[in-house]
Amino acid sequence: MEAQGLNYHVDSVYQMDTPPGMVVEQDPDPKTNVKLNRTIYLTIITRIAPNVGFPDIFEKTFLEARAVLSNYGIKIGDTSYISDIARDRVLQVDFRGKNINKGDQIPKGSTISLVLGDGKGASEVDLPDLTGLSLNEAIFSLKGSSLQPGIVSYENITDSSTARVIKQLPALSDSLTKVNIGSSVDIILSNGTPVQ
Repeated sequence: MEAQGLNYHVDSVYQMDTPPGMVVEQDPDPKTNVKLNRTIYLTIITRIAPNVGFPDIFEKTFLEARAVLSNYGIKIGDTSYISDIARDRVLQVDFRGKNINKGDQIPKGSTISLVLGDGKGASEVDLPDLTGLSLNEAIFSLKGSSLQPGIVSYENITDSSTARVIKQLPALSDSLTKVNIGSSVDIILSNGTPVQ
């Protein structure tokens, strides 16, 4: 351009999926007659993506989050699910293996991973220790934990009104502390001492 007696001013923009160095805009337009020493304004594609503040997509649905991310030039990669009452609700966002939050700076065009709710809520609950409880107390404890009383049986019973739980199946142990919601727990009652 200088050899033709023209000046130029270069501005740059970032466009995803467009090769860097490409002229995307020129003012005045090509093939327009201009005077000597006129400044031609060029806009070229830059190689370096500008950073954008990560938008607030937490607690939004996947579809809402996808629309917002598209407006920010951010792509969705992997999605995974964890236990939550709401299906497809955004619970966590990862970028390059790390959690990111609203406002964190990431390059435009980046690919992020989403952790979404599975819509099932908590699928496991703590198994209560029923040992030493009366039948009514044991049933109340099970229902409070979203569990069901299973088979109720008695051993060496002399007085059912004073009987206490001596054993439960499944039994609470170091290796078993949680069970699926709605599981049944069998109860064995006796007037004797609990089985250890």
